[in-house]
Amino acid sequence: MDNTIGPRVDPSIRAFDFTALFEECFLDILPWSLFLLMLLVRLKFLLNRPKIIRVDRLCLIKEALWTLYAVVKLAQLILWASIAAFTTAGTVPAAALAFVGCMGGSVLSYFEHCRSRRPSSLLGILTLLILLCDVTRVRTMWLMDQPRAISILTTAALPINILLLVFESLTKTAVANEKEASRSKEEIVGILNRSVFWWLNSLFILGRKHVLHMGNLPRVDSKVLTSYAAPKVYERWESKPQSLMLQSLQAYPMTLLRGGLCRLFTALFVTSQPLLLKRTIRWFSEPSTPVSDAEGYGLIGAYLVVYGGRAVFTALAQHQNYRLITMIRASLVSLIYDRTLTLDLVEAKESAALTLMSTDVERIGQGLQFVHEIWATPAEFGVAIFLLQREVALGSLAPVIIIIVAIVGTVLLSMKIDPHQKEWIGAIERRIGSTTDMLRNMRGVKMSGFEDALTSILQAMRVEEVNISRATKLLFIGCQVFSTATATISPVLGFTIYVLMQRAQGKPGLASSSAFTSLSLFSILSSSVYIFLTSVPAIFSGISCFARVENYLVSENITGPTDAEGQDSEASSISAEKISIIAPKIAPSDYLLVIRDGSVRWKGQEKAVLSQINLCIEQGSFCVISGSVGSGKSSLLYAILGEASLKADTFHISTTSIAYCQQSPWLPDISVKECVLNGRDWDEDLYKRVIHACALSEDLAQLSAGDHTKVGYEGGTLSGGQRQRVALARALYSRRRLLLLDDTFSALDPKTEKSVSGNLFSSSGLLRELGTTVICTTGKPGNSNKYADYTLDLNKEGEAQLRNTQKDMQDDEIEASTYSREQNGPKKQEEDANHESNQSPETSQEHELAQESVPTFSSMIFYLRSTGMGFFALSFSLSLVYSFWQNFPTIWVNLWTQHDAKHPYGDLAKYIGVYILCAVLALVTHTVVTWFVNMACNGIDGAAVRAGPTRDTPENSGTASITGRGYVVFTNKHRAPMSYFESVDIGTITNHFSQDMEKVDLEIPLTGVQALFAFTSALVQLVMLSIGTKWMAITFPFIIAILAIIQRQYLKTSRQLRLLDLEAKSPLYSHFTETLSGLATIRAFGTHKQCQSINTERLDCSQGPFYLLYCAQRWLTLVLNLVIGAMAILMMGVTIKLRGSTGAGYIGLAFVNLTTFSQSIQSLLTWWTMMEASIGAVHRVQQFEKETPQEDVLGQVTSPPHSWPKAGLIELKELSASYLSSVSPVLRNVTFTVQPGQKVGICGRTGSGKTSLILCLQRMIKINSGSILIDGLNTSHVPAKTLRERLICIPQDALIFNGTVRLNLDPQSSFTDKQLQDNLRRVELWDLISSKGGLDATMQDGLLSHGQLQLFCLSRVLQKKSPIVILDEVSSSADEESQRLISKIIREDFKDRTVISIAHRLQQIADFDIILVFSQGQLVEQGSPEDLLGRDVSLFQDLFSQQDK
Repeated sequence: MDNTIGPRVDPSIRAFDFTALFEECFLDILPWSLFLLMLLVRLKFLLNRPKIIRVDRLCLIKEALWTLYAVVKLAQLILWASIAAFTTAGTVPAAALAFVGCMGGSVLSYFEHCRSRRPSSLLGILTLLILLCDVTRVRTMWLMDQPRAISILTTAALPINILLLVFESLTKTAVANEKEASRSKEEIVGILNRSVFWWLNSLFILGRKHVLHMGNLPRVDSKVLTSYAAPKVYERWESKPQSLMLQSLQAYPMTLLRGGLCRLFTALFVTSQPLLLKRTIRWFSEPSTPVSDAEGYGLIGAYLVVYGGRAVFTALAQHQNYRLITMIRASLVSLIYDRTLTLDLVEAKESAALTLMSTDVERIGQGLQFVHEIWATPAEFGVAIFLLQREVALGSLAPVIIIIVAIVGTVLLSMKIDPHQKEWIGAIERRIGSTTDMLRNMRGVKMSGFEDALTSILQAMRVEEVNISRATKLLFIGCQVFSTATATISPVLGFTIYVLMQRAQGKPGLASSSAFTSLSLFSILSSSVYIFLTSVPAIFSGISCFARVENYLVSENITGPTDAEGQDSEASSISAEKISIIAPKIAPSDYLLVIRDGSVRWKGQEKAVLSQINLCIEQGSFCVISGSVGSGKSSLLYAILGEASLKADTFHISTTSIAYCQQSPWLPDISVKECVLNGRDWDEDLYKRVIHACALSEDLAQLSAGDHTKVGYEGGTLSGGQRQRVALARALYSRRRLLLLDDTFSALDPKTEKSVSGNLFSSSGLLRELGTTVICTTGKPGNSNKYADYTLDLNKEGEAQLRNTQKDMQDDEIEASTYSREQNGPKKQEEDANHESNQSPETSQEHELAQESVPTFSSMIFYLRSTGMGFFALSFSLSLVYSFWQNFPTIWVNLWTQHDAKHPYGDLAKYIGVYILCAVLALVTHTVVTWFVNMACNGIDGAAVRAGPTRDTPENSGTASITGRGYVVFTNKHRAPMSYFESVDIGTITNHFSQDMEKVDLEIPLTGVQALFAFTSALVQLVMLSIGTKWMAITFPFIIAILAIIQRQYLKTSRQLRLLDLEAKSPLYSHFTETLSGLATIRAFGTHKQCQSINTERLDCSQGPFYLLYCAQRWLTLVLNLVIGAMAILMMGVTIKLRGSTGAGYIGLAFVNLTTFSQSIQSLLTWWTMMEASIGAVHRVQQFEKETPQEDVLGQVTSPPHSWPKAGLIELKELSASYLSSVSPVLRNVTFTVQPGQKVGICGRTGSGKTSLILCLQRMIKINSGSILIDGLNTSHVPAKTLRERLICIPQDALIFNGTVRLNLDPQSSFTDKQLQDNLRRVELWDLISSKGGLDATMQDGLLSHGQLQLFCLSRVLQKKSPIVILDEVSSSADEESQRLISKIIREDFKDRTVISIAHRLQQIADFDIILVFSQGQLVEQGSPEDLLGRDVSLFQDLFSQQDK
């Protein structure tokens, strides 16, 4: 009998065993043959690789073990060849193949050790597989009647095999180079280690003992980082820019294939469970015999294989899937960023990039989680229906019909998701854009008193977003109802049809084995259909987001080049394919720039901004472009850069080596030194000369960290003049051939401007020495104009005239030289807006985990209290009711089969009726809970947002949803002191209102309700498990204890990873935001690669916790599934002992509930892990609310009378102030009084404390001593927001938001359209704005120039009633005509009001009542202009005379 293929040997020979020939063919010949075939392929690959690991002790041990193993196999071969009586046809070939395989294993082990960084996967699988096969062979050998020597040799091979398995799995340490030594742990461990996620144990130990942060976080696999992942998609996209989704998936075929194979094995193990259950029930019903007892133990082995295999392959399939998600995330974010660098400036204002790389990429990841479920689950329910047909015949048609209806319904609903989701994401996009815009302009928002108004606008946008989301959520709910219907209705209809058909045919009714096998199949069927139907809307959502990203990637580029790296070239800087150019036949070599009959227009505008431009600029010359406000000066520079459309008969530029200083300087949040270097090599001599030329030496000397001081977001730690000079220094240090300056000197005081102009443009100036060609725009006569070789005058009609400039620079050069020497004298303290509070070599970004506990149970309680504990209690109760009605039918079927066995078809109507009732009640309660959690919570969200700040109180904290509450917390955020916004990365705050709100708003309701269903189902199923086998109930406390230990081990680390995941995205968002605001500068300098490098670095930083969190979740999946497998094995062991003492129905009941319990645990894991990041977001909202500092201390402020201030009397008494209490004051002992109606001008050198004074008046910096009284009331006792609302203030930088002209003019909606139009007419802007759409026109680049924007901001306050007007450099970008208009408005519209105005253009304040002169934070002069100008020694007189020259 042993010489047959069997597979089972005759029980009379050996009980429960395979035949010898079967074992030799399938347990020896097959695995060794496959190994030898793969050995050849692997060796060919390894021979082409370099040696990276040294031969060490580990290598020698492995070789010794392989040699010993080969010797044993050779001995077996010799013995078998000499004993023919005990052999079969396969004995000698099997032994020979084993020997040859051992020799091949020895050779492969050596090459794998020396030429591969990780242990051999092939040898690891081989040794494990042979070990399992040899265990079976050893048992057979000892049961067979054959010579003892054979059995001893076969047994001796086992420990050698075990040692080989261990040593072939060990990590190699004798690396030959640093690159290999720096690889991540996942990259250097073996396949068995990776299969059970053993390599993660060190992470869990680290997370338990220490606080995780980016510094101690383990490295991740280099294949999930941008440098590896992004090029694969990028190359495919560049060659074929279509179907981004398919290109992304095809870029990682092996990851996709590995995930698919693992998912296939998972499906095989899942569909094996009902067959195993059926065999178990039948075995339990059979009489006890030695053979059947042996089969019982064999069933234990089968449960070990099925449940263990399912646990391992489920985790591996998900792991490969999440690796795919991580790699696609890296590639998409990188692609979006690269596309952003070529984005048109007008489109850049729409902030689509930030939404795409956050919300859209996240939803793509959510859809890709189901990429293998879309094919695997149909295969599973196909197999399940086939097996079900064998049990209930035509009853299997019921689930087929229901599945078809559910799939069709889900697909139809999912197809409707796309347009609704696009509308929803569009609303999110608008909200994030407006929120980011407000955060970027927070100083201007506070100074203008618009905090409440703009917060109300953002809250209204949030309400709109919540309302728009309802349609999408309803569609998701509909899809879930369809998927639930399969699980609830299919079993009852299937059994009903089967029983009725059986009775009609006179056959037996429902038997226990068929019933519980069918229930197990129905459970698998329902689970598969549920996952499939859940995956359909998620995948459609992901496809929609892929389409949005694709549309963004294929949108139109800017007009000009985007790949200039600053190298000299004779090529035109504007592509002839993008604009109309007739190149000159001969371009004079002396001319660097030639434009003939050119016209400039912005995208989307038909009318040209400039026309008939004729400009010829010689190399090394200096050209000044002058003109009135709105004449198109900046647009011409943008056209030269390629940012605006330029059409010309002739356009020629002989270099791409261009530097650019935009009117509002763009500075990334790095140190001053890094800003100046801008990624270029260090040149100490040039650096010192540039700093000196820009008059920055004195400024840097006053900073506590010198040039290592971080400039803050958009240069927030520097004054306006300092920002302009740092940007100028960056341009000078780049040593470009062409320098474009857009009104760069507008924020400089006269003395500094004179010095810088002389240092740069005089005959001995730095730019003349370097031979740099300079084109500079200005709206006013200034010192720089005197050095110009050409002047291009622009008029309001957009026409230009070029003229030569006669100049005499001798006196100016002498004065410039004098001032340059002064810079090397005693240092002056300069404290304006250079917020010393932030002056440190590295502004440390807070790491929340380092100071605070990670989110624990309190975060969930916070969420539940925010939605209402009653709301949660009702949801939990209804979910428990659903779980009972969903699972009770298993008990009812057991009672039915028992009754039917005694009374065939007795009380059939009762059993069917109750079953139908359970199904209906389960479906109804599931629908109610799903709708209640998603839609009712949605309603609370909107109510919470609409309630506004009134909800943000302790007594009301339990009544608002977390989503609504999260946005209401923004009222706390804008009431934080200004120092908070300048010290916290804007990306961190933006992250709260993009990622956090996205997760809390969408993911918690959708995933939380599913996790709740899974949890309550698991509870009910545990109870039913104990009903099936009462002895199992004894083990429940131990199982629960084990689960608690696992969860504790896991949660300690996963919570920290969740926070790190969210926090690591903040720098990435900040860089995106910075890039969007500085696109023109980045492209002009050609620093694309530098910006891409920063983006890659920050993206890789965020990839670490993102990927490790996924890995930790897979570890939890594996461990819990192994626990369930252990429960199954334990239950089978209990079943063997209970055989004959209980009914087969109860055993079936227990195993069916174990199957459903495992599905519930799997579902709980799936939905809980999806919800984990959202819990982290809840914690961040909680900390966001708790830790945001407030300007007003409760009990120290009271609301002033509504009529305050009435007169406009301002008194400062010995005022000293600083940006933080820990740094030196920026104002010292300032005392003065302003009478009602007086006009006060404030002047002084850049950084002297002028703006600091205004910030003090508005309580935006800390007052150390002294007081400020307005109409006799101490402003320290007035709420800061109220104070700013009662004053009129126009900041230096024009405050403009995304939106219409109407919104920007009147955020509070306080005035009529006619009043707004009158205001615009007053500043002479209405004709221009009305021609571009009027009050409904969108504020965008190109609509108004910088000077016009200042007039626009002035018109905003003309209707506002306040006796005090504060103006901070409102005419810095205005031309002379606009200055006269501003002066006229101050005299006429503000004639009865107190006016305090900062000005560098002293003519603007020459007719004021009082002049205050500041230096080094002190008030050094005050008096009337006539008095100060008449003094023999006067700083004001000195400044005035410098400006006149």
